[in-house]
Amino acid sequence: LLLVTGGVGITPAMAMLESAAPSGRPIRFIHAARHGGVHAFRERVDLLAAAHRNVEAMYVYDAPREGDEPHEVGQVTDALLARHLPEDRDVDLYLLGPKPFMQAVYRAGRQLGVPEAQLRYEFFGPTQELVASPR
Repeated sequence: LLLVTGGVGITPAMAMLESAAPSGRPIRFIHAARHGGVHAFRERVDLLAAAHRNVEAMYVYDAPREGDEPHEVGQVTDALLARHLPEDRDVDLYLLGPKPFMQAVYRAGRQLGVPEAQLRYEFFGPTQELVASPR
């Protein structure tokens, strides 16, 4: 399971993470935020990762402030995503966050070989289309 969240997208992902953590299933959790001051649930995610060996968390800040401790600085890029995908690309990839963020990660997942049926997303707010419908 690979959960990739951006900004407030972490809110609905927390229920998924808390439910899946005790399963023993390998879970990678990547959260993108501007900086530590707006990073919700970090302490809670860190506690889950410490309590469950199967949970690995990493944080990406694009504008870290002094004292912040992100694992990476910048954006969730294709290269970053590739490092966290299994070689066979057999992973359930969940995306939660702002629409442009999810579109970029969705495209990266597809380009990196994640089957479309295993790419899932949820809008935290009004329902929208992530990809254009074929005409």
